[in-house]
Amino acid sequence: MLDYITALVILAAAALTVGAGLLVAWLRDRAASSFLWWATGFGATAIGLALVAAHPLPDIVTVGLANLLLLLAFAGWIWGARRLDGLSLRPEALLPAATWLLSIAVPELRETFFLRFALLNTGSAIGYVLLARAIWPRPAAAAAALPAGSSRRPMALFLLLAGIWSLAIAGAGLWLRPPALGGFPIAWLDGIVEVLILLVIVIYGARLVRERVEMRLRVLADTDPLTGVLNRRGLGERLERLLARAREPGGALALLMFDLDHFKRVNDSFGHETGDLVLQAFCRRAEAQLRPDDLFGRLGGEEFAAVLQVQDIGQAQEVAERIRLALARAPVEAAGRRVPVTVSVGVALLQPGAETAMAARPFEVADSALYAAKAGGRNRVELAGAPAG
Repeated sequence: MLDYITALVILAAAALTVGAGLLVAWLRDRAASSFLWWATGFGATAIGLALVAAHPLPDIVTVGLANLLLLLAFAGWIWGARRLDGLSLRPEALLPAATWLLSIAVPELRETFFLRFALLNTGSAIGYVLLARAIWPRPAAAAAALPAGSSRRPMALFLLLAGIWSLAIAGAGLWLRPPALGGFPIAWLDGIVEVLILLVIVIYGARLVRERVEMRLRVLADTDPLTGVLNRRGLGERLERLLARAREPGGALALLMFDLDHFKRVNDSFGHETGDLVLQAFCRRAEAQLRPDDLFGRLGGEEFAAVLQVQDIGQAQEVAERIRLALARAPVEAAGRRVPVTVSVGVALLQPGAETAMAARPFEVADSALYAAKAGGRNRVELAGAPAG
């Protein structure tokens, strides 16, 4: 049968593994500071558990330092959860560790086991409640959510129950006043419960690592590596979902297709490196004219597309004109050169509930309008179904 010390060592190894995975995720994406904080929390947990299991060491290490690290882990988890939702760090996350420092700093508390025991469990209860509040789903999270939005509420409720348990154990300690841990009748049960709680938190952290990797792979699969915008696959998948919703009342869906005029001349005259810079510059100028909810992507070569929610064809045409003028009015600064570039645009519109060709082949319909723009002299916007010229 697995003994308590062996269980602690195994759990410490698991926490260290999860912490290392989160650290690697942060090293690959330094902007994701949430993963660094979560890694710090699991690292502190791993070291704290290892010290608890290290019996030959003095009590100041196996009890004092070990418990301080275990309570400091809450700060890492809480701050990680807040940063993952785009929220600022708050000092209240240090309250669990502060309660244990109080028990060490005050001689009367330090020398009385049951008071120290009660403060330790009170600190854990505070940590669980603060972590539950940080994990509880928010309707308007500013950044990527914690694992599977549906799992956030159950996890938060589990942590609240863990907080209630720790608070009950603190109360039992004050009531029974055991002189040492061996004199606390349900110390064995509390140990098992605390290990199970930590195990659940470790599993939740492992989900963070897995879902972060999956999200990164999805982004790579749907993103054009040169320009950073959606690629054909990513744009196409999102367009299909929007088309399903566009058939409902409340607006129309516009597809804009762009083709940089005579782009081969840019590559031949200035080189492919400058051509790449021109493509990137066009993306930045186009995105500057779009709303945050609009879609924009590269179909391949010098062809791009945007998908907009609009009220009518006139609104879509206005956006297309703004993008065309943003490129035509000022040459692109690339590699110390001023490169004049223009773009032709084709616009197609899907009215909700209408049986049109665009519902089945939206890119083909918009491409016909783009062809009309190029045939009409380039550097212009043409609407699908409208006469060229």
